[in-house]
Amino acid sequence: MDNAAFDGVSALHLMLNGELADIIRVRRYLEAECAGG
Repeated sequence: MDNAAFDGVSALHLMLNGELADIIRVRRYLEAECAGG
């Protein structure tokens, strides 16, 4: 499944294969989703 929010990769793939900044990016995305943003 492509994900436009993470340049076409899954959030899990990004967190497992990325850097700390990528994990922070996913966290901010999830926080915004939970807040309705």
